[in-house]
Amino acid sequence: MSFLLPQLYEKNADLQFCCVTEHGTSATNVHWHSGMEIIYMERGEAQVFFDNGWHTLSEKSLLFVPEGRLHCCRCYDENADKIVVGFTEKCLDGNRVYKAIPLSLSEHCIIKDLQNTPIPTLLRALHSYVCEKGHSNELRAKGCVLNVFSYFLDYWRALGVDVDNASKQSLENEIIKYIEENYAQQLSPYDVAKSLNISYSSLAKKMQDLNGYGFNKTLNKTRVEEAKKMLSTTDKNITEIAMECGFYNVCYFIKTFKTFTGTTPKKFRALQEKR
Repeated sequence: MSFLLPQLYEKNADLQFCCVTEHGTSATNVHWHSGMEIIYMERGEAQVFFDNGWHTLSEKSLLFVPEGRLHCCRCYDENADKIVVGFTEKCLDGNRVYKAIPLSLSEHCIIKDLQNTPIPTLLRALHSYVCEKGHSNELRAKGCVLNVFSYFLDYWRALGVDVDNASKQSLENEIIKYIEENYAQQLSPYDVAKSLNISYSSLAKKMQDLNGYGFNKTLNKTRVEEAKKMLSTTDKNITEIAMECGFYNVCYFIKTFKTFTGTTPKKFRALQEKR
């Protein structure tokens, strides 16, 4: 199912959701896709990889996978039953519901002990409607997905997660925070994506949404801002500052600095000393 999601979305741009049941043993490799996913264990248990670690998904528990997050599921229980749901932003109307989903959420993506909640009934009904097809059943299935997310949002809100104020920005904040804390290292976008447990494509899209810059320009801008602070507050020479800010080529540092400030590091320092 998990490998099917990107293929389904690619073949049908209008696809909003799909749902399958799986019985017995199954395994997927670590992967990601543009749609979101729910893996619900109706019976038995499975091992899921998510947020850079392995977790046990017990009976009547589920894993919610935000878009672009690396994950996989491996079930070695021959008697296990699980329901897997894949859906896109379109299924959630592409507006307020979708924007409330905390896409960078990690610790609350595994939801346990669902036996006395509406979730099992909703997911079984969703699968039934998908199998029966037809326009009326498609609407009923979409209603099930929306009701599932109503439960999720209430659950996250009760745990103190901000689902009412553009929580999608939290992932963008995580990216910027990571760059600001690691700018002195030799960073690549692939390193950042791996550290944040998201795909490279998701990282690139978030960078564009955030400031219109690509990764390298954002990284260099962060490095130049730090260099400006050091030029203004320390006596370190240009080479030392370049190295400490992640530039291992002084000529490239000077060129990049001038691109963002309109002047060279030497002239910038001289101007600061006059003030």
